Amino acid sequence: MYSLLIATRNRREDLLRTLEVMAPAFLPGHEVLVLDDASEDGTAEAVEVGFPEVRLLRHASRSGYIAARNELLAAARGELAISLDDDAEIASPGSLDRIAELFEAHPRCGVAALRIFWGRSLPSEASVEEPPRRVQSFVGCGHVWRLEAWRSLPPYPSWFEMYGEEAFASCELLRRGWEVCYLPSVLVHHRVDLGDRPAAERAWRYRRQLRAGLFLSCLFHPTRLLPRHIAYAFREQAKRLPGSDRRLSDLVWTAAELARHAPRLRRERHALSAEQWRLWQSLDPAVVYWTPG
Repeated sequence: MYSLLIATRNRREDLLRTLEVMAPAFLPGHEVLVLDDASEDGTAEAVEVGFPEVRLLRHASRSGYIAARNELLAAARGELAISLDDDAEIASPGSLDRIAELFEAHPRCGVAALRIFWGRSLPSEASVEEPPRRVQSFVGCGHVWRLEAWRSLPPYPSWFEMYGEEAFASCELLRRGWEVCYLPSVLVHHRVDLGDRPAAERAWRYRRQLRAGLFLSCLFHPTRLLPRHIAYAFREQAKRLPGSDRRLSDLVWTAAELARHAPRLRRERHALSAEQWRLWQSLDPAVVYWTPG
């Protein structure tokens, strides 16, 4: 059985569009779980009325996106769990069969990373003939967990707040002999234009991307490489400082965040071995964007 997992907050119309497209492929026979993280726009009530078969989890107060994903994965009853953002949908016909074939052919595949297109509408030519391959990591808005693998790992680090949790899980998978496989034949349409995000939101996200990358280095980089990598990251950011007060504040904020979380980073550090690090470096990075051609 498949579990379709969607976390949402205050995006009722996006979620209803996703459920209209996705629910018929899953109900009956599989399950759809929606976690409403304390929405204030009537999301939960709309789901109860329009999609009574959906398993609806509700929070009275906000827990955050990463914590919500942990809760959904813990509640899933299927063997495979498809995780989608509330503004994303699978656009490929026969996708469930293709996903099942991947996991059957690769018994150590813990996560299938799906091909994702960012944009308001799909291009006219969206098919691709490309075999699956192993990669470093996956993207949060469209992937599939083998729940046996998920249950062998620590949960996503909710203290990351946003960004980095997929790479965290990928490193933990690698440490335990699991794989992440990119499955380009299953296309996810992420119905968002990144250019529409306000400048303040982009700045907020940028800081957390920078912080997440350094958190991951502190947790998993081999000891001999860690000081050099942190110094390199700050040096590259410092090169962008002239004429940019915001860049300076980003750098100061990130340094303060590293200091604040230093005890936890030391306590939860599980550095990759030299052999695991070589394997990680040999793999292609997560396939983050896809565009025609």
